[in-house]
Amino acid sequence: MSIKDARIFFLLPLLFSCSQNRGKDDIPAFEEKWSCFNGCYIVRQEGKYGLVNEEGSILLPLSYTSVEFLDNDILLACTENTCHLIERSGRNLFRGESPDSLRAHYGEIVEQIHETDRLSWEKVVENYSKLCRESKSRRGKRLSRTDFASLQMLSEAVHQSLEAASGKPTPSQKARLEQLSIDYRRAF
Repeated sequence: MSIKDARIFFLLPLLFSCSQNRGKDDIPAFEEKWSCFNGCYIVRQEGKYGLVNEEGSILLPLSYTSVEFLDNDILLACTENTCHLIERSGRNLFRGESPDSLRAHYGEIVEQIHETDRLSWEKVVENYSKLCRESKSRRGKRLSRTDFASLQMLSEAVHQSLEAASGKPTPSQKARLEQLSIDYRRAF
């Protein structure tokens, strides 16, 4: 066997994210299940596919005609009429009609969604930063009704941006939010 053949032999299992597995006793019984390298199982029951975690909790209901991982975190799940790009957590990212089209463009679609997520969390950081600055500037002072109303409005803006935020913050956004949280607590 040549070195090239040996590489292909050892890399071949990595090309497939899931393999059929009938073991693992703590996963509820399904007609079929495929163990995935990311800690999930694609399962089939009565001709419908879904996704469960290692504990057997359903992450994606068994209501799809097909389910496949396009990468470690993104699934392509299809019903009779539509296909969806879904995060492993169950978050539906995008809906389309053709599985081939979604397979071909999923990288672009996911990148756009992650950019939208990033911008939504940037808005949270921006609003929280304003609230912290205003709180610090008023630390130790008696608040007028106008100042109190202004801080209340800033606090409401933080809550609204949190409710509107999608996905997860980036690691740098998370670190900035943690630092702002510390600063905000110090202001009081």
